[in-house]
Amino acid sequence: MRTLVRKFAALILAFLFGAAITVNTAFAREFAIDLKEKVSYVNLDYFDRFGDELLKSYILKAVENNHSARQASYKSEEFRQQVKYSFGAELPSLSVSPTYLGIKGINDGGFAGLPKNTFLLPFIVSYEPDFLLKNRDKTRSVKKIYEGVKFQEQTAYIALASDVATLYVNILKTNKMLELQNEFVGANEKYLAHAQRKLARGTISQSELNDYAARLKRAQADLESIEKSKSILLTQFALLLGEAPGTPNTTYEFGKFEDLIVANAPEEIPSDVIFSRPDVLAIERQLDSAKIDITVARKEFLPRFNLLGSYTFTTIGPGNFFGSNSSIASVLAGATQDIFKGGQKVANLKMKKAKYMELFEQYKQIELQALKDVNDALLQLKFDDKITLESFEELNYQQNSLSRGAKRLSRGVISEPDYLTQKMASLEAAQNHLNQKTNQIIDNFTLYKAVGGKL
Repeated sequence: MRTLVRKFAALILAFLFGAAITVNTAFAREFAIDLKEKVSYVNLDYFDRFGDELLKSYILKAVENNHSARQASYKSEEFRQQVKYSFGAELPSLSVSPTYLGIKGINDGGFAGLPKNTFLLPFIVSYEPDFLLKNRDKTRSVKKIYEGVKFQEQTAYIALASDVATLYVNILKTNKMLELQNEFVGANEKYLAHAQRKLARGTISQSELNDYAARLKRAQADLESIEKSKSILLTQFALLLGEAPGTPNTTYEFGKFEDLIVANAPEEIPSDVIFSRPDVLAIERQLDSAKIDITVARKEFLPRFNLLGSYTFTTIGPGNFFGSNSSIASVLAGATQDIFKGGQKVANLKMKKAKYMELFEQYKQIELQALKDVNDALLQLKFDDKITLESFEELNYQQNSLSRGAKRLSRGVISEPDYLTQKMASLEAAQNHLNQKTNQIIDNFTLYKAVGGKL
């Protein structure tokens, strides 16, 4: 019996799960996201300047599949439908309400000459003439909010593209860092082997050997730390692409860090580009909506005009049910005015004004933040150019010394430990340049995000 109940429960769950999948699939088809529009948000051509086609392909994949970005798109669709819903309030309404009247009178023969059983079929039309354009203003207000939400959606996609690009470059950096750190560990292993032979000959102390062994352990620990960082970066990367981290399907192909091109940063950014950032435009639309809401709140003090018309077919009268002799027509027109809600309407008006001032201060703050973001990004890139160049020059000096050291080692002029010391110095310079170049590329993405993708 229990087995039968379990099978039945499993069947019900399978049915419900299948139904849920069917519903979700139907909704997805109904609200299909326009990928071309979303790609236009992120200015995909901008990423050509970094010389890595895989970077563009991953950004495109994230734009298509990232769930947070799709959530922003569906929110935009929600407000688009809200505009249509608000517009419906401007149109007349038609209702039909079939009615049955069972009338009891003297001797159960009816009342006042009416038949005992009466049927009514009224068609009622109601309309609020928008003489003051109040309903039109409400629709305009909702439309402004929708436009603001569209800009918020664009902001979400731009941030997504910047995050994917940043993660991708950090993964390339980590791959290169692993390569350098493996060489660094190998050099320390050789250094320790030489130290052990020196200890056997009695030319160094046990304390000196311990120092070399500890240095090797630090290098190995750093290597494991880099591998750990790479694993974390890969799971974050999968999440941005809308995929489950750690599954067999999340195996990705990556380019080489040394092939990345450092884009030249602009000297300055026009102010009209800064103030056309999506978040700035979004708050502007919210301000427009709040201003319209103040106008609507003022119009609430004025009377409301209403038209009500009805045409009713009845069984009362000598004709048939749908005949003109058995129908009743009426038209009502009037104006209504609330008498005891003046205080409420005054409070509503002041509330809308306060909301407008709140949004205005938010708008000024966002403007200042936009200027700060762009100025900070340009300043960082300005110093990045100098720092990256200096690290590159240092790397060239170290590599030149290492090349000379290799020749001197082959001639027996210097010992292998001396050469290994030069090699480790060269590896440290390579790691430093790797970090500086990474910072410069990522700061380009920061500027891209700061100007709303308009680069």
